[in-house]
Amino acid sequence: MGMLLSLVFSKLGAILAGALGVLALWLRGTWHERQAQKARQEAADWQAAAEIAKNDLKVEQNVQDEKQKV
Repeated sequence: MGMLLSLVFSKLGAILAGALGVLALWLRGTWHERQAQKARQEAADWQAAAEIAKNDLKVEQNVQDEKQKV
C-alpha cells in the first residue's frame, strides 16, 4: 500500500498519469471520429436509397403514362 502511494505521488506517477491521460484522450478522439464516419456513411446510404426510390417512382409513372397513351 505504501509503495502504491509513493508511486502515485512521485514524479514517475505523474508521468504515468499524464501518459494515461493522453492515451485516454486519443482513444476518445478516435472513437468520436469512427462514430462520425459511421454517421456520414449511414446518411449517404439513406440518400442513395431515396434517390433509387425516386427513380423507381419516375419509371413507374412513365410506364403508367405509356399505358394510358396506348
